[in-house]
Amino acid sequence: MIDASPRVKSIWFTDDDPDDADILRSAILFTIPEALYRPIYSGDGLLAALIHHPPPDLLFLDLKMPVLDGKACLRQIRGTLKMTFPIVIYSGSPDLANIAQCYQLGADLYIQKPLRYHDIMSTIREVLEISWKDSRPSIHPGTGNRFIHYPYVS
Repeated sequence: MIDASPRVKSIWFTDDDPDDADILRSAILFTIPEALYRPIYSGDGLLAALIHHPPPDLLFLDLKMPVLDGKACLRQIRGTLKMTFPIVIYSGSPDLANIAQCYQLGADLYIQKPLRYHDIMSTIREVLEISWKDSRPSIHPGTGNRFIHYPYVS
């Protein structure tokens, strides 16, 4: 467990797969037991929640969802709604063009979904240890966790 006081407390996760949501919930609450975790199972549900509730400290966002996918949500959150809270893409796609497009749309971090539970736990722990309130991730690609695609910072 980590001390969540300088870290995020309100964490939302948007994915249409309840199994992925349960696994991520487990990893988050193991790392930060006092976290306020909110699963949302659709992109349109996410946008409605953002309009009617205070935004989270951190959002995990899947890309492949019916009706309104993750990229469309990202466009709405950063463009139309002008919200600036950290957004971590949590997707099965390792495609570099896809990753680059997510960063262009305003994602703060991109995670390729690990398949093994141990890898999920270590990946989520690493993301939650980032001091999101102070800065954005600034680690060069190729360092750290192999499932996390950090934005390149020179």
